[in-house]
Amino acid sequence: MADQPDQLVQLKYDPKDRPKSSPTIGKLGAALAKAQGEMLNAEKDVKGNYGKYATLAATWDAIRGPLSKNEISVYQRPLTIDGKPTMCTMLIHSSGEFLDDGELELIFDRTGGRITPMQAMGSAVTYSRRYTLQAATGVAPADDDDGAGAGKPVEANKKPQTQAPAAKPPPQVKGKPPANTDPMSDELHSKIIGLAIDRQVQESELDYLVKEGYGVKDGSVPTWIANELLKILQNEDTNSGTIMAEAVKVQNRRKAAEIKKGGPA
Repeated sequence: MADQPDQLVQLKYDPKDRPKSSPTIGKLGAALAKAQGEMLNAEKDVKGNYGKYATLAATWDAIRGPLSKNEISVYQRPLTIDGKPTMCTMLIHSSGEFLDDGELELIFDRTGGRITPMQAMGSAVTYSRRYTLQAATGVAPADDDDGAGAGKPVEANKKPQTQAPAAKPPPQVKGKPPANTDPMSDELHSKIIGLAIDRQVQESELDYLVKEGYGVKDGSVPTWIANELLKILQNEDTNSGTIMAEAVKVQNRRKAAEIKKGGPA
């Protein structure tokens, strides 16, 4: 009787059990410190519906030179961790030392028929690559500081501007949005994006709420709408589903108001 063939031993690999760092990271840490000292803030090169932001390309422009100069490479790849697609960002030094603890779950926007599933996946991958890359390297999007960050000296004898007394806002008509239509500040935008990341809400979902819910098709988001977004995201139970439900609710409320005043249905 012929011998039975040896059974193949299948090793099950769980990405969450992978080493998150090399046994030592002293050389990598020193090189990263030097690289961070040479990095400039990533330029906010794209204007979205609720403020400007630094794209993945702009982030790479800010870090590529300092990282390469100090012999640090970046390896980003999606892994399935606990059954969830997750973007993982790894820093590797020429000495062989590494850090592999940068993770962000990929949340795909599958609502409606606005984009295909593949486009939704591509958007989530780009979004997660950008934010994990910024977090891993320590680079931050640049704020508008009146040129001071670009090396423009601040005049020592410049007289402080006298602030004019704030004008009283006009009385509000019930059912209409607040009169403050000024575009939101960078600080408010940063708070919204930070909370969106914590709640695992994508920019495309906030974009949908702003466009389809509040009816802001072009231009910057007014401060009063930004404050509404902030209030929604401050709720710990907020997620992608509640954002989309809020978009429908606000849209219906807006349409009802338009019909009541004889505007478009």
